[in-house]
Amino acid sequence: MNENDQARRLRELTRDLPSGAFLRRLRKRPPPRIISIASGRGGVGKTFLALNLSLFWSLRGKNTLLVDADYSMGHVDYLLGLNPKFTIQHLIEQKVDYDSVLMDGPWGLRLIPGMAGEISRLVPDNRIKELIPDIAMHDDWADFLVCDTTSGIGRPTYDILASSTDVLLITTPESASVMDLYSVIKYISGHLEDRAPRMHVIINRLATRDEGRRVAASLRGVTGRFLGKGLNCIGMIPSDRDVEEASRKHVPFIRHSPVSAASRAIEEVAFRLLDQWGDPLMKS
Repeated sequence: MNENDQARRLRELTRDLPSGAFLRRLRKRPPPRIISIASGRGGVGKTFLALNLSLFWSLRGKNTLLVDADYSMGHVDYLLGLNPKFTIQHLIEQKVDYDSVLMDGPWGLRLIPGMAGEISRLVPDNRIKELIPDIAMHDDWADFLVCDTTSGIGRPTYDILASSTDVLLITTPESASVMDLYSVIKYISGHLEDRAPRMHVIINRLATRDEGRRVAASLRGVTGRFLGKGLNCIGMIPSDRDVEEASRKHVPFIRHSPVSAASRAIEEVAFRLLDQWGDPLMKS
């Protein structure tokens, strides 16, 4: 999707909204690429991927904003050892302005911290729906806007995916995780149809690459047979025992274990996406 396509999609998403619906500032630069990370169930590495992929791009000179939009178990700030005063809930409820919520993370990464618990039922649904397009219109810095979402396909997650240019779908090799992911793919394909974002599958915690190939082939076969859609498997990340240690030390994994096979696999995903977008890195 080129720059003109991104701009057109953002205009479509915000067609019925005033500019900067509740953030009240209009972006002057071309729109950012909106990349959402989704999964069929929790515990498969969704936040791990969102954080490390965002940090990789940031380290390579891309202005990257990570939005922790997991409305039930947001914890990116914990993984980075940060202690935010305000979270995305304060922004949605209009209790603070955008600049008060935005945090400077490590190595040039910026973050909108998430929350733990349910969104207040007093918040209008349309405000949650407007959030990501509104941030994209408001923020005049980011090249990439990466959204970590709530597992499954509840309404808030659906609204974020519908606002995205690309969705990274992550699963582990376990059959239950794969079938839950298929349900998400089916839902997106059925409800968004021609407006669906580009979907890319990533398989995490693999024992071997052969295991990953089998899972990818199975998913492609099921989506092709029942949905009539091809599926792009863009990455296979091996298991690594140091992931938990990095979490305990509040250090992103690609900084904790930069030469590990898992870090290399994350880099491959980042490079492949940039290549598909025709977007060269600014730094080596």
